[in-house]
Amino acid sequence: MTIPSITDVVAAWHGLPPAKRDLIGVIVVDMVLQGFISGEAYIVGEQPEDLAVLDEDVRGTAKCAEDEMLTTLTQVVEAALPDLFGAPGENPMWCENPGARP
Repeated sequence: MTIPSITDVVAAWHGLPPAKRDLIGVIVVDMVLQGFISGEAYIVGEQPEDLAVLDEDVRGTAKCAEDEMLTTLTQVVEAALPDLFGAPGENPMWCENPGARP
């Protein structure tokens, strides 16, 4: 078993069609933006004045959006790169337990 390295990740990324790379990139940028808005990824000293947005409702909505985007991102990336993550319902061939997931 050889766990994929950053070289494998880079090769897999460059092997994706441009439209898929763009989709993943947009999801990532929006997810980071939502983290910035929510304050979860940005707050320095955990003081209100450190927040970019003070409205708690807006920040809460952004945090929910960030969480949903992480789930979406995971699904999109796993589906797009079966050599790294396995085909649907299967572990990848590099795993100690390749084949169908229990």
